[in-house]
Amino acid sequence: LLVQEYQPNAFRITFDNAAAKLSGETLSVPVRAAYLMGKALDGSDMKWTANLSQAPFRPDGYEDYRFCNSRSYYVWDGTQYQSMKEDAALQPLMTGQGTVKLSPKGETLLEAKVPATFGVPGPKLIAINAEITDLNQQTIAEGWQHTEHTSDFYLGVRRPANAVNVGTEVPLSLVAVDAGGGRHKTAVPVKVKIERLAWNAVRVQTAGGGTDVRNDLTFVPAGDEELTVQPELGKEEAWTFKPQAAGTHNLTFTAADSSGREVRTVVSIDVFSPQEQVWRQNDGVKVELLADKDRYQPGDTAKVVVKSPFSGTALVTVERDRVLRSELKKVESGGAIELKVEDSWAPNVFVSVLQVRGGADDPRAHPEPDYRVGYCSLNVENERDLLKIDLTPAQSEVRPGAMVEVAATVRDAAGNPVPEAELALWAVDEGILSLMPWEVPDPAGTFQYDSPLAVRTGISLQRLLPEDPEKLDFMNKGFVIGGGGDLEGTGKVMRQNFKPTAYWHGMLRTGTDGVVRVSFPAPDNLTEFRLAAVASEGVSRFGKAEGRFKVNQPLMLEPALPRFANAGDEITLKAVLHNTTEKEGEVTVELTGDSHIQILDPATRKPLKESKAVRTVHLAAQQSKAVPFAVRFTADGPLALQWKASCPTEPLLADSVESKFAVGIGEPLIRDVRFASLANTPSGANLLEKVSPELLEGDGQVTVTLANSRLLEGAEAVERLLHYPYGCAEQTMSSMLPWLTLRDLKQVLPALNRPDQEIANVIQKGCDRLLSMQTASGGLGYWPKDAEPTLWASAHGALGLTLASRSGAQVPADRLEKLTQWLSQSLRDTASVKNSWELTERAYAAYALALAGKAEPGYHEVLFNQRQSLSPDALALLALAVAESEGPAEMAKTAIAESRDKKADLWWGSQSTEAMRAMALLKLKDPSADEAMGRLMNARSPRGDWSHTFANSWALLALSQEARMTPALKEGQTCTLSLNGKSQEITLPGTPASKTVTLSWQAGAELPVLTAKMPTGQRLFAKVETARRAPAGEQPARSSGFGITRSWRKVAPDGTLSEPGALRTGDLVQVTLKLDIPEGGEYLSIDDPLPATFEAVNPNFTSMVSGTVARSDAALPTWFSDYTEMRRDRVLFFRNYFSEKGRYQVNYLARVIAEGTVMVPAAKIELMYDPARFGLSPSQKLTTEAATDGSVAGR
Repeated sequence: LLVQEYQPNAFRITFDNAAAKLSGETLSVPVRAAYLMGKALDGSDMKWTANLSQAPFRPDGYEDYRFCNSRSYYVWDGTQYQSMKEDAALQPLMTGQGTVKLSPKGETLLEAKVPATFGVPGPKLIAINAEITDLNQQTIAEGWQHTEHTSDFYLGVRRPANAVNVGTEVPLSLVAVDAGGGRHKTAVPVKVKIERLAWNAVRVQTAGGGTDVRNDLTFVPAGDEELTVQPELGKEEAWTFKPQAAGTHNLTFTAADSSGREVRTVVSIDVFSPQEQVWRQNDGVKVELLADKDRYQPGDTAKVVVKSPFSGTALVTVERDRVLRSELKKVESGGAIELKVEDSWAPNVFVSVLQVRGGADDPRAHPEPDYRVGYCSLNVENERDLLKIDLTPAQSEVRPGAMVEVAATVRDAAGNPVPEAELALWAVDEGILSLMPWEVPDPAGTFQYDSPLAVRTGISLQRLLPEDPEKLDFMNKGFVIGGGGDLEGTGKVMRQNFKPTAYWHGMLRTGTDGVVRVSFPAPDNLTEFRLAAVASEGVSRFGKAEGRFKVNQPLMLEPALPRFANAGDEITLKAVLHNTTEKEGEVTVELTGDSHIQILDPATRKPLKESKAVRTVHLAAQQSKAVPFAVRFTADGPLALQWKASCPTEPLLADSVESKFAVGIGEPLIRDVRFASLANTPSGANLLEKVSPELLEGDGQVTVTLANSRLLEGAEAVERLLHYPYGCAEQTMSSMLPWLTLRDLKQVLPALNRPDQEIANVIQKGCDRLLSMQTASGGLGYWPKDAEPTLWASAHGALGLTLASRSGAQVPADRLEKLTQWLSQSLRDTASVKNSWELTERAYAAYALALAGKAEPGYHEVLFNQRQSLSPDALALLALAVAESEGPAEMAKTAIAESRDKKADLWWGSQSTEAMRAMALLKLKDPSADEAMGRLMNARSPRGDWSHTFANSWALLALSQEARMTPALKEGQTCTLSLNGKSQEITLPGTPASKTVTLSWQAGAELPVLTAKMPTGQRLFAKVETARRAPAGEQPARSSGFGITRSWRKVAPDGTLSEPGALRTGDLVQVTLKLDIPEGGEYLSIDDPLPATFEAVNPNFTSMVSGTVARSDAALPTWFSDYTEMRRDRVLFFRNYFSEKGRYQVNYLARVIAEGTVMVPAAKIELMYDPARFGLSPSQKLTTEAATDGSVAGR
């Protein structure tokens, strides 16, 4: 399952394939572009390129035959294989490119050259790629392909083997097949030319006066023949080739069609000397069966040609998962059998012929009994079981919010209504479905697929959806912008109900008339929705259908926005107006922002006094126009923009919409977080004493959180886990862990103090993502789509799934059982394992199994006996496994003691080891657990956490376990905070809790002083946070173990690269990251933030791909990534293990989608589990411009 962020398509590009026409050397094809809501893209520019290449010819039913240019480019010279360069004539050719403007109806006629001299005889493939950037600044690409046949028919050659010995007779079969795939109807004279490919050594003089040897390839004639290919089925022309010399031979078969055009097929056969062993298939008793049709209907008579070398009695059977029919028939040599096709044969059966000839009928010198056997498949279409669905909306176009009425009528093959048929029916935004090829699911194809000759058993109970609707989870993915409000003075409601899925029902049932009727309100998306229905009746009757309806209105306002923005960016937002009527008028457009933006004066670029601006434009009939608003994003957080358009003289020309998206942090935030244990401080302690003066100078504020539990000291770890941007198996589980382990202690940690249902949803999503990484073997892959499991990540994930299951999350028991079985199986070779890391993984598996209630004490003993080879982490995990399963306490304590005596040497460092040891001691109720927890607190990084996700997760496990074992707290503990003499009392209850206050100060001659006073005998914990923005402007590069730089280059339609210069909306850009890797390592991430005016081109979405691929700099090798993510605001690359060192490059494509000046944060490379080793590129300022100046109003 691949989950990707997306932006729905707003329009589509359509090529009129039926109207495509080749006239001479010019191919013309009509093209139209229209918004999904129905309006044409009038006046938009379309960029296009046309490429010409040789096309293959592979007709159905002739899979064993080679057509056209099928020769080998690896040539046997008698002693070894040599690589032969492909003919220059076969290289793809770009035949045209350009930019055309669409007519007011959104149409144009593309003309591409198709040179008659290109390539060799055979079909030609013309591929046209077109892309359009509309007023919304969205670029959509569409490809079109057309195969042009250069003759009426093609010659097919079937060879029994690719390689033979000298002197061997090689029987070949020839057929003539029409361009449409049918057998050619007339006899065809064919000429055969045989050539042997030979390498000749030629001595040549070099530039320095010496000599060298060059091998030249020559074609040595080896014979010519003529033959005639007959049209009858089963009467392929047989021709025998008998090579006389070793080497690769090309066999060229040529003919001419009715217009005199050349038809040519070339095949290669490698010929070896008699002394060399050549593998070949021994047909033995195999006989070929050939059916006369590709597909049959019940009641048809199938004619099967039996290409047997003799006549005799045959046992003819029809088989699939069993024998369906059997009979004895007399079959002549090369004769045929006839079979009446039955309904039950759908979708396919196998015909078997076992032919026997007695010794008395054998004409050979030494008579003996003989037999032949053969199989062929008959494909049967069972229209009897096909349900036909008429899926019709009452109206093809509706207004936002109007009711959509849909009727689905189910009929059988005879046209009769089908009562009590079950239907699933849904309506989805076509802008989403068009991102990737999508078709309505075909249940007939799912349940009635072609079957092999086999018997299989299975059970589908584990795939059933829960009957309890409360246990079903439906989520939207992607970005569909929306909001709320009223359009004052017009009686219209502001569009706010934006839904990717307008309707879904999984269990509808037809009435006696075979009809289902549904109604639902149309969402506010101005787009086309695709209706889809799947029907079933009984156990074998299925059907599918689709329909469409559009949501639009007389005037439509569509905000053209970037996918995100950062504080400090200046970007031109646009209101795109679409007038679908024949009326015209002056339209007023109003934009109202909130505190996150300033609207700029278009002339001075200075902020307006209010976050509101009004523009008036003239809008002609059927016209689209973009109205610009330059804004500056001033603060991070959720942004809401209200757009309104109205025409005083035409009340119908009105629309309003609210758009929302997040504004990110522009400049880096410099933070200082400190923790303190407050006890017996009646005179007060200065909590700001060790804070950097640069954070205290000038006006400022400090946030203090007080808690009565040491759990507060895990607050930064919680923040890091909740906001960590990556999502491998370990990070998914670790990010889920705070919600799992601290759910009942959320009052202590403000970040976790969320409603119970929200917490449950977050946990369930984490479980679902973890289970999406489960491989066929049962273990978890490290990244989504990994085919092989990773043992340590599987153990870590098993911990999370076990805890989640106990908390009430839906973790299918069979999936968890399969995971624990795989972990158990991984322990089987533990006694023979010597590698320290592999033993650590197995110790982790042992602990995961113990936590899941499936402890394996025998392997605890095996690991304990190998403790001299165990790492400190493995010993600590072993102690946990023993303690969790209530095994021998002395064994666990010995493992802990020996763990402390060893130096940590694993890539995840020593912090997680401290947490593991502390957890084991807490589990054993050992008095030294408090001392171990103190060491864990002292192991924090300067920023207040334990450096990375894995260590943070283990620290939180230890803290949560300690918190649950802490004695009852004192009631009413009070702390007095004083900032520069101004005091505030904070009192906490006798249950785990926390309180947060923010205190401010004004700039002064002295730095602020913040004291905390606690009465004797009381103890609280404090978190003190101060922060300020880094200075504005570009930041320099930093290197701490790695180096990274970033550059952009513009990509032309033909794929050539150039310096970016003035980038404009719609431009395609190649992003290149150059990496300095000093040494090998583990778990490397590359994080490249996008400019807010860019969008990454996701190759998984066909509508974003224009046929161009990212190119590599030949001077640098390309860096391989195990996993890549393309998000709306960044592109991420991950590598699990690497031994390479040196300079490398990473390339990807992006598109300019907005105009403005933005700051691009630094690209970052780091080791995920050793973040002190990292590299930052310089941050950069980037300016992009509008694509044209004629399409935007109000300049």
